[in-house]
Amino acid sequence: MASRKATETAQAISWLMPNVRGPYKCKRTLLANVVSMRDEREAISDTWQARWDEDTKGRWTQRLMPNIKRWTSKPPMATSSHITQALTGHGCFRSYLKRMKRAEDNTCCYCLNPDTMKYTISEFAKWNTERDPMALLLRHPVRAEDAKDLLCGPPTADLPDDPAARAAIQK
Repeated sequence: MASRKATETAQAISWLMPNVRGPYKCKRTLLANVVSMRDEREAISDTWQARWDEDTKGRWTQRLMPNIKRWTSKPPMATSSHITQALTGHGCFRSYLKRMKRAEDNTCCYCLNPDTMKYTISEFAKWNTERDPMALLLRHPVRAEDAKDLLCGPPTADLPDDPAARAAIQK
């Protein structure tokens, strides 16, 4: 559907441009390709989102990043091994290590609770000093669902209309 729409748009542009004494054919082709690429990118993003929603793997990451377009359109951020572990749930968590047959059980070495990424982010007492300031800013206890706003910023609909205020928040 998107490629049909892109083709129709490209044809409309190519017919329109000569009638208004627009750019030469090479420039019309470039403009048509830009429109086509934008439509194709949108179609790819929609397909990716549909697969992301339907798949049964990567549910922890999907919980943190439910909207592919929002994640891919955000400004780039520096990552580290710790951020990657938090986003994927793969790392030094006993539940993951047990699943990979690298640990005998899934219990936390400090408190004997199941050691999962969710537990580490939201409940493990050792990290309270890091979580408490964030909980004050969020005005509620830190939850896994907060990751999408912390990583991507607020949804576009929640941003102010003023461009300067919007830019300040998105920094």
